[in-house]
Amino acid sequence: FGLNHAMYTSFTGVGFGLARYSRSRRQGTLYILAGLLAAILTHAIHNTFLSLEDMCMVSLVADWLGIGVVVVIILLTWRRERLWMTTQLAHEVRWGVLTEEQLQIILSRRRRWSKEWEALEATGMREARLWHKLADTAGELAFKTHQEQALGPEQATTRLIPQLRARIIQIRRELGDSAAADSVVCAQCGRPSPAADVPCPHCSVGRAEAIAGSE
Repeated sequence: FGLNHAMYTSFTGVGFGLARYSRSRRQGTLYILAGLLAAILTHAIHNTFLSLEDMCMVSLVADWLGIGVVVVIILLTWRRERLWMTTQLAHEVRWGVLTEEQLQIILSRRRRWSKEWEALEATGMREARLWHKLADTAGELAFKTHQEQALGPEQATTRLIPQLRARIIQIRRELGDSAAADSVVCAQCGRPSPAADVPCPHCSVGRAEAIAGSE
């Protein structure tokens, strides 16, 4: 029964996740309550059958069925995450925020772990952590741009997206990526620009600025 409480909590988490993408507060509240109700019901089924004589096997089967549902949700989530990242980060490659090779490494868990391990063996912990940080930041950028498209502009998301782009370019510089060595980014949209203090060729609103030095 060690996985049970993680399973109950995960149903509540699904409710909150669905609520994040709902367009109305009422719908979001219903998603959260449905997730909480699913957690309560699965917990109640476990406790009820466990307390009945000769019925504990029903509780055990119900528990493993619930865990199976969670595993399926995880697999479907990974598939959707990859789709979002493939779609959203393809734009970032065209804009020069990432390279195509970096995108392919980020999209594959096997290649990403292999790259981090190679970096760890070759140069130590610092470069391995930078690759991990690059993948995490790129993933967050993909999810935030997807949220902006799905939900419309939100002040916090709109402000964060350019910061994530600039952070990715900074990480590439720290990794020794020559293409990002002298990069400047637009202060408005965070995309790379050909030179500092010129109008951004991407958004035509901001002006390019040299990104901050190494962290």
